Amino acid sequence: MPAPPPPDAERHLASLLRATGAFVLLAIVPLWMPGAWIAATHRWLGLGEFPAAPIAEYLARSVSALCAFYGGLLVCLSTDVRRYLPLVRYQALAIMALTLGGVVVGRWAGMPWWFVGSDAVAGWICGGLTLALAGRVDAQPTPAHGGTAPGPASDRPRG
Repeated sequence: MPAPPPPDAERHLASLLRATGAFVLLAIVPLWMPGAWIAATHRWLGLGEFPAAPIAEYLARSVSALCAFYGGLLVCLSTDVRRYLPLVRYQALAIMALTLGGVVVGRWAGMPWWFVGSDAVAGWICGGLTLALAGRVDAQPTPAHGGTAPGPASDRPRG
């Protein structure tokens, strides 16, 4: 007999994680695009000339790689949100904190408000929605499908 579908909150949370993950996975493109394209994009965004120092290109590509990794992680977490709920919550809180910190350090570095602000707003919207849906998942009874354990406490012997 096939497993029953997950409750609405689980489906919505999984969809949010998949959609966000798929979008963030697009960061793989700048990792491999030519340096001239990075410089052109930098100019197009109104950020001036891209620094010619090797460290600037290395850091830009490293950030792209980390973003792509994060996107893949979100997709993986979406495969069983109830099982990975503690990690889902952790990543949401971490992204919210990191984007808030990014506003501070981005401004210290001279980045425009629109750039650091849009990053923070996106992080807080996605993180807030994730936390709200995670709370709804927690409030729902555990479905009886596939033997998925509701969390670490279920692994402990009773008695």
